[in-house]
Formats: sequence, C-alpha cells, structure tokens
Amino acid sequence: MPEKTADRPTENDDFTVIWAAPILPGKGEAWRRFIQEMVGAQRPSYEDLCRRLDIRAARVWISETARGDVGVLAVIARHPQQIMSHLAVSNNPFDRWLRAQLADLQGVDIALPPTTPPSELLLDWEETLIEEGGGDTA
Repeated sequence: MPEKTADRPTENDDFTVIWAAPILPGKGEAWRRFIQEMVGAQRPSYEDLCRRLDIRAARVWISETARGDVGVLAVIARHPQQIMSHLAVSNNPFDRWLRAQLADLQGVDIALPPTTPPSELLLDWEETLIEEGGGDTA
C-alpha cells in the first residue's frame, strides 16, 4: 500500500492527503503514459470519479530516485480517507481500470488490506499570521 500522510482541514473543511508509492522497475515511462491517458482519453471518467469522491484538486509527480521512480499523488478532498476504500471495491469501469493500472505499474493492489503500518507524522508546523496592529511581534 502506498505511504500516506494527511493534514488538518483547510478553510473550507477539505483535507490534503499525499500518497507515495514506488513504480515498478522499467515502468516509469508507462506510468507517465497512464497519467496522460487519465487526463486525456479517460478525462470524462476521471472527472466523474473526482465528483463522486468529492475530490477538489489533485497533483501528480514522478520522482526519480537512486532506488527507482516513485509516483506521488496529492489530493484535496472533503473525505480523503474514503478514496482508497471506495476504489478498492468499486465496480465502476473507470475505477476498475485505475485499480488495474496501479497493480500493473506500481504493484499496488488497493483491494487488499495494507501490509505496512501507517506513516508516522514527524513534523506538523504551520505559520501563524499575526494581524496588523494585533499585538507584540517581537
């Protein structure tokens, strides 16, 4: 199962979740094509998935590391904890296609329970803005 982190809700009660999972050796270019297909030929189905799961935004990176490529996904959603559990059991054709792509390119079977413990939060910091004239800033 991919690594996952989540933060506090944003102003509009959305959460940002980040998943990262290795891409299988030699599959980096195929993974790029998968993402291109998702926002190309599969775009209407992808947008439907986002509406169904109340996903507000998503960003995807590929990170080339000394140990191989890693796919990184950041999602802003109202209930991000429901995304993987929904995809794990959905019979929607796009959802099944997405599951198959993840299994083929990353070796991730999201229908199975995670085999590793959840990520450990090591730092949780955010800047606190001080309103002008609202007190001592020293």
